[in-house]
Amino acid sequence: MIGSRENVVYRQTAARTTDVNGLWMCDYGRLNIHSLNSPGRLTKPLVRGDKGLEPVSWKQAIRQSRLGTQGVWPARGTAVIASGPHDE
Repeated sequence: MIGSRENVVYRQTAARTTDVNGLWMCDYGRLNIHSLNSPGRLTKPLVRGDKGLEPVSWKQAIRQSRLGTQGVWPARGTAVIASGPHDE
């Protein structure tokens, strides 16, 4: 559960998943919310190019992730998981 006000996250507590962990949440997960409000937080997908990290579309970032991980587990294939606000 996320506690926020004026679009700023102030607190995070465990979700009610009694089958998994009850109401318990580790201190690191509960207290490590500062990165959510950090000005250095990544908000757009970036891919390393000739000039360092360059902004790209979500479609390009997912494709590049897939290409970059091909062959890691050839028998199983590769999955790329991305989350965040996106329009594509």
